[in-house]
Amino acid sequence: MFAEYVAVLSIRRATLDDLEPMTSAYTAAWRQGFQDMFTAGVFAGDDFASDRAAECRAVLINDETDTFVAEGDQGLIGFAAAHVQRSGAEIEDIWLHPNSWGTGAGAALASTIEEELRSIGGTRLTAWVPEDSPSGRRFFDKLGWRATGMIEPLGLYLDQPNRLFEYERMLAAMDMTLGRPRPVMSLPI
Repeated sequence: MFAEYVAVLSIRRATLDDLEPMTSAYTAAWRQGFQDMFTAGVFAGDDFASDRAAECRAVLINDETDTFVAEGDQGLIGFAAAHVQRSGAEIEDIWLHPNSWGTGAGAALASTIEEELRSIGGTRLTAWVPEDSPSGRRFFDKLGWRATGMIEPLGLYLDQPNRLFEYERMLAAMDMTLGRPRPVMSLPI
């Protein structure tokens, strides 16, 4: 199924053909990442899998969302979605199959969104992370993001309240009068 590590990693824009593997990675990550946040009944419900598929479908068809997928040796291992505007970007989702946690794929997805934001002159990225998701909070901490102190209630399952903490990352401004930087290529002599 999934390798314990990712030897080859590529990031690309998501397409509608990615719906099924995105949903698979998302569902597995949701089960593992939120197992201590919600009761077992949430995961056993008849609508659990269909809700995850509907959420992935909504991300893919939203014209205001930039969605990227990470692929490893075994195929699609996760995705990230963000609203990227010149004023800033809000990462809505970064989900990786649990077997791919710690491989650098999440950091590569976040970096791709950073580059999208830089390319249009934006400098502020934000993400809302559940309080009871230590792996999510650790992920953003390792990437150098910081908690802003803003807190919102997570209204997903009202009988199981949780809070979301806002994280942010400020990027150095890019001088857009110079255009996008191009890689330097050296050619053999």
